[in-house]
Amino acid sequence: MTSNGKILIVDDDADLRQALRLRLRANHYETVNACDGYSASTPT
Repeated sequence: MTSNGKILIVDDDADLRQALRLRLRANHYETVNACDGYSASTPT
């Protein structure tokens, strides 16, 4: 299955990140999660 794209989810609320991740993955998006701006901007 092909991806519709990759989306970065940044929020300090873990439950909200999880809900967004599940909804986006159900619609064939790849997701990357971060709990704050610093984590989002730091390469892994």
